Amino acid sequence: MVDGDDGAASLVLAGVSTVAGNQSIEKTTANARRVLRWIDWGGARRRGRGCRDFATANCRVYEGAGRPLLREAKICEEIHGQSGLDAVDGTCALPELTAEEKRYVTVSDEPAAVAMFKAIKDAEGDLIIVATGPLTNVALMISVFRKELNALPKPPTIFFMGGAVGEGNTGARAEFNIQCDPEAAKIVLESGLPLYMIPLEVTHTALVTPEVLAMLRAKALLHSSGEDHANRIEALLTFFAKTYKDVFEFDHPPLHDPCAVWAAIEFAHAEHNGLPSSFEYTLERVDVECASPLTYGQTVVDRWRTSGRPNNVRLARKMNVKRFWSALAGAIELHASLERAQVERPSSGE
Repeated sequence: MVDGDDGAASLVLAGVSTVAGNQSIEKTTANARRVLRWIDWGGARRRGRGCRDFATANCRVYEGAGRPLLREAKICEEIHGQSGLDAVDGTCALPELTAEEKRYVTVSDEPAAVAMFKAIKDAEGDLIIVATGPLTNVALMISVFRKELNALPKPPTIFFMGGAVGEGNTGARAEFNIQCDPEAAKIVLESGLPLYMIPLEVTHTALVTPEVLAMLRAKALLHSSGEDHANRIEALLTFFAKTYKDVFEFDHPPLHDPCAVWAAIEFAHAEHNGLPSSFEYTLERVDVECASPLTYGQTVVDRWRTSGRPNNVRLARKMNVKRFWSALAGAIELHASLERAQVERPSSGE
């Protein structure tokens, strides 16, 4: 959610929904809790504190769809490991939550699609949905609340990492997130909502080279009280590097999902501050193939408008990679400094 009532965009994370994809729904939900604990979500809530530009106090995890709308579940263990967040040694790079931590990083009983619509309806500012997995949860929300969405004065904007203009990755012409649930992607693409698509052609430019990895590690160490933070980042990216080399023959792995998150953050700030974008977009007609056994999950970009159907997607064509890495490094450095401040903070008897 974007709160811009003071003239500057402030981002509030309204909720996190999980979906089966890289791993089973049970594992992706557990991983969402691990990540939120890693950035001290529970601690921020417990202390009633949060960062001004990224308020955290009311965020909850919502377990979403455990399978696609019409198909069998498809996971990607060969890339992300058995846990979905594997380190090189095959264990999860982030530790399991303790019983106390689970009290603060909670999973709601409310269905993800319902929670998503409530967040849209109750938003005091603009609402942005960022989808970094299969679009099943978003499609369910659109299908159930179509009339209500149409009645809103300002609909949510959806950024999704998925699709490809040319070659796919897990399909000859299909990218994994869309191939997992093409019927869900079809619902989203035909929804009429504002859509921003971050395809493989863009995410494949965000390559984690040794120089990038060294820079991110250095940022993690800059204000940190130890090496734990840096070691976890390196463990996640090193496992990803090995599997991408083995499966896709990449010399360096691409970092897909943060590209979509960065696009959404930039969009939110640009809306209020007029800042230039790191992305170049073109307005296109994009449809998804759902029938062909050869190409199901393909995102078909009608560049020459042969179908006569209206444009429905702002398609990212290029990204300023240097600016992307700078933003990610800044976020890692900020997290390290906050982590150190919490470690060094005198006890107040809370």
